[in-house]
Amino acid sequence: VLVTQTPERFARVMRPKVAGAWNLHEATRGLPLDAFVLFSSMASVLGAAGQGNYAASNAVLDARAHHRVAAGLPATSVNWGAWREVGMAAAQENRGERLASRGLDGLAPDEGVETFARLLSQGAVQRAAMRFHPRRWQEFHLAAARSPFLAELADDLAGQADPRGAAGSIRSQIASAPAGERRAALEAHLRDQIARVLRCEPSRVGAGTPLQQAGLDSLMAMELRNRLEASLGVSLNVTLIWRHPTVVDLAEYLASAMDIPLGASAEPALPPVPEAPPAAALTDDGAQKIAKVLRALKRLSASRRGPSEEGGTDR
Repeated sequence: VLVTQTPERFARVMRPKVAGAWNLHEATRGLPLDAFVLFSSMASVLGAAGQGNYAASNAVLDARAHHRVAAGLPATSVNWGAWREVGMAAAQENRGERLASRGLDGLAPDEGVETFARLLSQGAVQRAAMRFHPRRWQEFHLAAARSPFLAELADDLAGQADPRGAAGSIRSQIASAPAGERRAALEAHLRDQIARVLRCEPSRVGAGTPLQQAGLDSLMAMELRNRLEASLGVSLNVTLIWRHPTVVDLAEYLASAMDIPLGASAEPALPPVPEAPPAAALTDDGAQKIAKVLRALKRLSASRRGPSEEGGTDR
């Protein structure tokens, strides 16, 4: 996505923060300020897929804070995460829910205000303020799994239980289940993951319902792919969702990719469609009878019309 950005699109997003911070820095350089606060974003710390210009503009704010402190001037840059009830995450429907499912829960307004006051009292140069679950973030953003920064943070939180379990544990549970129960276990896991992405109950995900028909779009397909890669320990192409569009199809493919033989289908098999009886040959006598009926219908239709095509009406 980054290579499709243009200088104009970068400038439009970056100019307010870059130029604004510079102008304030220059205008207040000689003033005895108690604080010089820059509102940055978690995007410059964690990245933001598809928003390289936004991440870069906030990174400039962070750099401005460090530059001012190095020059003996006060500065604090706050890398805000999502907020509940207010802000961009609250303005867009389901945006806050999507961020939370990926590891970034929202701050309540009173929590944000309290956090802001605490940061100012600490005199920190740069601090990230967010409710963050690094393991969940790594599951959705696969590149983040290779980040030394996040790896260290995840290790610090290793004692905190992840309610969804360690990555790959579901695969081992499916593989160790009796042969007759593996398919049901895998399909149940798929329903659960699809329901999380669609924000619905697993019972609403039918085994034979095409996922696109159920509301899955391309971004959701990417989220589902990442969830399945993390939980099943397999490398998957995002297009597999469209090539295997139902729970049954996905289960078959994933079982093959994991080399786990499945038992019989958990869904009752549909009865075979009966073959249509062979069409009877139309004899010359039959064709003549059909033609006779058609001519009679034509005469009947003509006799039911009004006296003229232009002004009459059908009786």
